[in-house]
Amino acid sequence: ALHGQPGPGVTDRVYLAGTWDAWSTMEEMVPVRAGEFEATVVLSDTCRERFRIMLNGDRQQSLYPEEDLAGDSSAVLGPDWEDAGRGWGIDGRAEGARPGDRYRIRLEWDFAWDAGEHRRVTWSRLPSSEALPPSEVARLYAHRYHIRGSWASFELLPMAPVEGSPGSYRASARIGVTGGEEFHIIRDRDNAQVIHPAAGRRSCSSQMKATDPSVPVCGPDSDGDGSFWRIAGRTGEIITLELRLEGGAVEVSAWWPNGYRCVWRSDVVGAAPLGWQDQAVELE
Repeated sequence: ALHGQPGPGVTDRVYLAGTWDAWSTMEEMVPVRAGEFEATVVLSDTCRERFRIMLNGDRQQSLYPEEDLAGDSSAVLGPDWEDAGRGWGIDGRAEGARPGDRYRIRLEWDFAWDAGEHRRVTWSRLPSSEALPPSEVARLYAHRYHIRGSWASFELLPMAPVEGSPGSYRASARIGVTGGEEFHIIRDRDNAQVIHPAAGRRSCSSQMKATDPSVPVCGPDSDGDGSFWRIAGRTGEIITLELRLEGGAVEVSAWWPNGYRCVWRSDVVGAAPLGWQDQAVELE
């Protein structure tokens, strides 16, 4: 069942891999009837996941969408090795989902000589009664976060988990001679999982700047190339940068030594606020 041949074959097995565990494992999809396969996945900390399907557990025989982060209306391409990082995207935040919610992913793949080949990938959220509690979600996979900043020539630097504050990570930035620096955040060292500002591209013509707390946080997604937050300060000043994830909401903050704090938040449907009472401050 390769390069357009009718499939799957009788002996073929179908597997699923995704960002919920940084693509580290494959789960076999269960055949539920002729030409239909299912698997259940659990949303992790950001409530946004990407996935691809592999024939016989072979990443060189991937099924993938026509466009990255496509919905279930996308054409199914493959099985081959030309995915170029493309995957389907589950945006649980848009549905008010929370970490621990389960989604059932279904592949329909059959062939009939009179109708030709039919392939479709869909997914649906399961009832909240089937969700995992937060304590179990945290044990499924420990995601890692890195910061990419101009003070380190945009090399990835690890963000340290904050002790006693699950879902929080910190790093520091030293302001250089220009008086300003740029940064965004990467999930699991994956450039298709960037946390970034909605209006942070160098070429952006919007009047909003990435220093404006009203600019929402985007991602993790593949749109973060060239999209950065900007911070300013005195040369040599150390700024503390923090990422906080809770209930699918994402917050990024910068702390200055004089006590000023700037907070950027995701625009999340159905997510409760994280409980921070500080007033967000825009710094010039």
